[in-house]
Amino acid sequence: MANVKIGYGAGLWIADDTDELTEIAEVISIALPNPQQNDVVATHFKSPGRSNEYVAGLIDQGEVSFGINYIAGSASDMLINDALEAGEPRDVVVAIPAGASFQYFEFSAIIKGYEKEIPIDDRQTATITMRVNGAVTQSSTNPVTP
Repeated sequence: MANVKIGYGAGLWIADDTDELTEIAEVISIALPNPQQNDVVATHFKSPGRSNEYVAGLIDQGEVSFGINYIAGSASDMLINDALEAGEPRDVVVAIPAGASFQYFEFSAIIKGYEKEIPIDDRQTATITMRVNGAVTQSSTNPVTP
């Protein structure tokens, strides 16, 4: 039997300007951080075979995005707008189903973009893009206080 899980029950929280985590309403998709290790050129005049050499560099956690059902003027809309305008890193927590419990991803991020789509015959949605700022921690311990 496959151990595949669906995303139903996942959640995403962003800190407001007082550092209180607030759950974003009606999230429909979440892309998790995508760590990529930078490579640093270590080539020198006598590198074997005239070939480039590299050493491991810093890890870049990249950008993440999430989609929501866009509700203009809602608490989530205001929080995202405020974070975008502030231009400062905010704490973010993502909870994803993992069997009978959840896995939590915690990181700091800067809101980079807030793209809204208003179709004529479908739901209004928005995609929020964030730049991860620093390390990401993953655990099974719930960091969000109810």
